[in-house]
Amino acid sequence: MAAAVFGAVTKKTSQQFFSEENTEPYRELLDRNLHAARTLFAQALDTHPVEPQKDQP
Repeated sequence: MAAAVFGAVTKKTSQQFFSEENTEPYRELLDRNLHAARTLFAQALDTHPVEPQKDQP
């Protein structure tokens, strides 16, 4: 899983780096994208299923 995430992050970073409008170094782009992935995967996982709401009379 980690290899797949890192591969996706580096692919996105490379696309950003080689785009014509880019003015940032590769390292800054990579750091920003890794931080976003880290933030996403650091969130707590809710393992409790959502209960359907019952109709109120």
